[in-house]
Amino acid sequence: MSRPDKFKALASADGSSRAQTLRNTYIGKDGDDQQPYIALKYYHPEHECLSSWSAEELKDLSNLSLKLQSMCWSQVKSQGGSVGKKTGLGMTKHTNVKKLPHHPKMAQISPDVSFFELRVNQVARVHGFRVDAAFFLCWLDRGHKVYPS
Repeated sequence: MSRPDKFKALASADGSSRAQTLRNTYIGKDGDDQQPYIALKYYHPEHECLSSWSAEELKDLSNLSLKLQSMCWSQVKSQGGSVGKKTGLGMTKHTNVKKLPHHPKMAQISPDVSFFELRVNQVARVHGFRVDAAFFLCWLDRGHKVYPS
């Protein structure tokens, strides 16, 4: 039984709001209160590999991971902005998926997901999509060339 099903079973068994509180903690009412983390399940190293990044860029990527873990998705989403006026993580949705690089696992990714980028540093970006709390990193982009502003 999955965790959400366990919470549902708990709610029907005891009728308390405790089960709903647990469920909201695990899943979130709209998911935006969840703490993000980076998942590499769909990472495509043939596009750009971590080994091509400098020590400073890798440190910046580690800092991005730590920043994400200290926030919730609503905070990440609020750090976007318009071209030339982006703030913080600069979350930017990709409106044209056809502009994204080839990905061998694209058929496994639901067409309903929205791809976006997050800022690693002034130039470097990571691109991927979100499911629940996870940010599935698909492409590294140390030169901001994948989906330039």
